[in-house]
Amino acid sequence: MNNDNDIGNIENEIKPLFASPEEVLAKELSIGLGDMINLKYYQSITKKYSECMLRSIYDRVRVIPENKIRKSKGALFNYLLQKHGKDDYRN
Repeated sequence: MNNDNDIGNIENEIKPLFASPEEVLAKELSIGLGDMINLKYYQSITKKYSECMLRSIYDRVRVIPENKIRKSKGALFNYLLQKHGKDDYRN
């Protein structure tokens, strides 16, 4: 059972002191997708795409069971971002 302390602990892990919103989102994505090794990739895409687009794709990917994914959640996220993110690219 989650309580407020559990939620606070998770937020403290994700939200380092003086981190930008993009850095916090990148860490959240990499942790949520089980892809911490590619944190730099997530940091780069948070500067290129809107948070709304990234969260939309993230929400789609994280509910898919692992046995339905060919490679990994991170790979599926990247594929969907490349496929659907063209219209949302920040210049």
